[in-house]
Amino acid sequence: MGRSRLWMLILLVGVCSAGHGLGSRADARADGNTADRWTLLAVPASEATAGRLAGLPVLVEGGTASELHLEARAWALPLLDQAGISYRVLEEDMALLRPRPSPGREVDYRDPTAMEQTLRALALEYPDITRVVQVGTSWQERPITGLVVTDQPLTRELDEPSLRLLGTHHGDEWSSMEVTLALAEHLTSHYDTDEDVQQLIDQHELWIVPVVNPDGAEAFTRNNSRDVDLNRNYGYLWEPGPYAGEAPFSEVEAAAIRALSMLRSFGHSVSLHSGATNLGWVWNHQTEPAADEAWMEELATSYLLATDQPDFWVTNGADWYISHGDTNDWSYGIRGGHDYTLEVSLQKTPPAEQIPTFVGYHVGPTVGFLTEASRAGIRGRVRDEDGAGIEASILPLESPWPTWTDPETGAFARPLLPGDYTLQVEAPGFVTSTETVTVAEPGDHGESLDIEITLTPRTEPGALSLSSLEHSVTTATDLEWCGDSVVDAVAEGGQVGLDRPGTEGPHWLDIQEEGPCIHVTVDPERIPNAWQREGEWHLVVGDSEGSILESHQLAVLLSSDLPGYTLQAVELEALDDLGTAVVHVLGQTLPEGSMLRFVGPSGQRVMPALRLAGDEPNRIAAQVDASSWEDGSWSVRVFGNGHWSALPGALEAQDGIISQPSGPKPEPEAEPPDSAGWNYTALSPDDVADDDDIASASNEDLPDGSGCSCSTTPPGRTHSSLWLALLLGIRYSRVRLRRRKPCTPFDVA
Repeated sequence: MGRSRLWMLILLVGVCSAGHGLGSRADARADGNTADRWTLLAVPASEATAGRLAGLPVLVEGGTASELHLEARAWALPLLDQAGISYRVLEEDMALLRPRPSPGREVDYRDPTAMEQTLRALALEYPDITRVVQVGTSWQERPITGLVVTDQPLTRELDEPSLRLLGTHHGDEWSSMEVTLALAEHLTSHYDTDEDVQQLIDQHELWIVPVVNPDGAEAFTRNNSRDVDLNRNYGYLWEPGPYAGEAPFSEVEAAAIRALSMLRSFGHSVSLHSGATNLGWVWNHQTEPAADEAWMEELATSYLLATDQPDFWVTNGADWYISHGDTNDWSYGIRGGHDYTLEVSLQKTPPAEQIPTFVGYHVGPTVGFLTEASRAGIRGRVRDEDGAGIEASILPLESPWPTWTDPETGAFARPLLPGDYTLQVEAPGFVTSTETVTVAEPGDHGESLDIEITLTPRTEPGALSLSSLEHSVTTATDLEWCGDSVVDAVAEGGQVGLDRPGTEGPHWLDIQEEGPCIHVTVDPERIPNAWQREGEWHLVVGDSEGSILESHQLAVLLSSDLPGYTLQAVELEALDDLGTAVVHVLGQTLPEGSMLRFVGPSGQRVMPALRLAGDEPNRIAAQVDASSWEDGSWSVRVFGNGHWSALPGALEAQDGIISQPSGPKPEPEAEPPDSAGWNYTALSPDDVADDDDIASASNEDLPDGSGCSCSTTPPGRTHSSLWLALLLGIRYSRVRLRRRKPCTPFDVA
């Protein structure tokens, strides 16, 4: 009998024996009965207790080294009695622990539903080093908002690894939310005065998400609005259970973190929780030590020495208690990133007056924790012979667990203890490279070893063209691939497929050979796990035995049918006659901080030279340099709200100049914005006299051919971008606020 069926049988038998059938529980909820209230319990932390808890409808959520705390609904308590588990009640009704605002209190918890406004205020105060990104949306349509902190927030730097801080997976752990937010405030406010903070921000892209579970935070429940524990819903060795969800990443909140983590390689991360006072590392699903156990324990011990919190301790997660489907194990097991759980307070949500105390215990040590990890081991970039980033695995043979490079840039950071290492660098379709490195003892301001690795393709594809690279995640459609290398490989029994690390690929597709081209049916169902399908995929060629000969990185997109936003059209604004232009993507409910990508006819991938500030729900924009774009049709891809979408063939490139395709253009579903407003316009450095210049320039100041632009201000709205710019004194050296004359969409000739 499967475990999920077993626990349901136990649940039904136990509940019925206690006089609370499923029907009576539903009636109890409607009548306000206490049967469904969550109760906080303490049980002995022993192997015997852990075995008896397995399969029961309870949530182990913290405690101490000798005593586990768990949550159970009142109707489930008889099941613990029947299993012979002794417990004591810490709180009969968890809902009573929800903080209530008090006008006279000097310190109070911040409203979790207004968290995105708090992050947005930080971004307005520190625009030079931050930007707001909508990471996803909860089931009840609350935004999951993140703050990116880096020295060039509107430009993707190719050599920067990424770091991640996640708070409030569990909605009743408000202290984790406060500490995560306090870290964002500390990093931004100390950038100009703290050398360690400045180095951290200058050399990394930090993603901070204080509330992963906004529905649970609003309801003050551990689980999300569908009664699923998000930290049991991640996909690495996931197991079914009472609150684990229907399948891995069945919950939109966990799926949003996965989608972001497939777009970035987070080499070092912290997931903040509360309900205990410790720092734990992988594994959580088994007691067998991880390959990097020695390093993780050493770093955790440094944190232990840095914090003044009484009774704080460190542990391997599984040595404390076993759990399946958590973010730490998925991050390390699938993406190779070192990920830790930091429990910030023994009470899940302590009294508000204690906020400064537990924030003080953890902000400084966490910054030191991030800094120490960033200075240990190796960092660098893996690229191809043309300089494009490669998603590759870096395996130190002396500590055999791979780290994956950033899928777009090839950047990576791999913490390692001092010593000599042999690195095996692999990417499907490329010749494996072996590198020998020595990691030295870090000094007071020591640096990790910086290396760059160039991989050679196994097969030279020669001239090729690809068409129809964007596909629905639910429908099988064809793409055309023209090129001698793929036709020859298929003629010899080769295969074509999709591949990404951690997806049990490659996933081979049906092909038809037709002269100099082949047609490939991109069938999403060839990827067995539905939760893995959406996203960008490497398009690969394999030989008859399945060995990958050729790989076109991130060439194919399987986009969502329901991304939560709509793409409608593209407008162009020429800045010069050398290929520099601004691409405006028009749509509806476009997520703030959406990322733009441009993909050409051979899968060539280009990121914006500058992502423009001032996102609107109906318009996002970026400056591009098309001087090196290959001739042909280009697609615009957008990632936001945890989902991908695309406008295939939205642009044409010819001799380094981009235009919109001739022929009918899609009609926007809504009226175009009022053309009398303000917008941000990207300029070359020569256009700006100094960083403090904010001008209202005339159209004659613009390069030839760029004498108009369309407003980002919808009808009836105030010019909020202008007010923000004037109030804050925006200092982007390449961005100036300009009044522009009205225009309609046009082609760049």
